[in-house]
Order: sequence, then structure tokens, then C-alpha cells
Amino acid sequence: MNRDESLRIDWLCGQYLAALEQLDFTRMEKIWELAAFEPELEKALHLLHEGLQEEEAQQNQNDVSQHLSQLVALHLPSAAIIPSPEKPFTVAEVITELLKDPRLESAAEMQSFIEKLGTSTEPLPSERALSKLRSWAEARFGTASPQFWQEFQQAALRLDLRRASTADYALAARTAPRER
Repeated sequence: MNRDESLRIDWLCGQYLAALEQLDFTRMEKIWELAAFEPELEKALHLLHEGLQEEEAQQNQNDVSQHLSQLVALHLPSAAIIPSPEKPFTVAEVITELLKDPRLESAAEMQSFIEKLGTSTEPLPSERALSKLRSWAEARFGTASPQFWQEFQQAALRLDLRRASTADYALAARTAPRER
């Protein structure tokens, strides 16, 4: 793709974002109509939406965490929220979690790839956004289908949620000192 075409796609994505913020569905529809005939624009719009979803998910997670902290402070005044300095999950731990899902249909050609990841002790990055996690993993382990990396990300998020819920339960289960 030449520079002019790249700039045009960037400009259209900017126009699309502006239309989205203004809820201008007519303008968004026109841009999608262009994308129906321009694969590069369609890809850029899909990546744009993927990034927006990742930002929203991260914001939701931050909001829930903040709200939980406020509720603990309000209803459990003697409790202290102590973030645990836990080590990050390894790629192998994520693969183990991934393989627990009976819906996963690993093709024969993916089996050696999964085995390679299943022995990796490399820690996952803290960033769990799909595009960043996929870029990181493909740079280290090679390419796989987008569906595989989405399943990999979901397995990592399940591990994160399990760890967080265990920590939250332990915090809520603490006993308060008796009043005398």
C-alpha cells in the first residue's frame, strides 16, 4: 500500500471515529460501504473496533476494581486492600488452562505448536489486549490462527479472574477484631 493510500485510510478511520462519537450512523454506514470494496479499509476498521473493545474492557475492569475497593472500605472498615505481588502466569500455564476447554478443536498441524507453548516457562506480559498479546506471542513462538490467539487470550483472562476472585475471597473472609 502506498503512502497516499495509507494516509487516506487513516483519514477515513479518523472520520469513522468522529462519526461514532457523534452517533452519526449515516456517515459510519457510508464508510463501511466503501470498506466493502476496499479490503485494507475494512481491515483497518475491524482493527479499530478491536482496539475500542479492548479499551472498553480495560476500563470496565478498572471500574469494577475501584468499585470493589470502595465497597470493601465502606463495609469492611477494618480490612486493608493489599495488592499481592504475584508472579505473572507462564505461557505453559495458559496452555494448560486452554486445553481444559472441551470446545477447543486443535488441528493436527497445531498440535506441535501447542506442545511447544505448553513447555514454555516464559511469563506472559501484563498487557492482555488481544492485539498486543498476539503480537508478543507471534514474535516469540510463530504464527497461529486469529481464533487460536483469541482462545489463548481468553484462557489467560480466566486465569487472571480466578486469581483475582481468590484474592477477593481471602480479603472478604478475614475476621474483624471484636468490639469490647
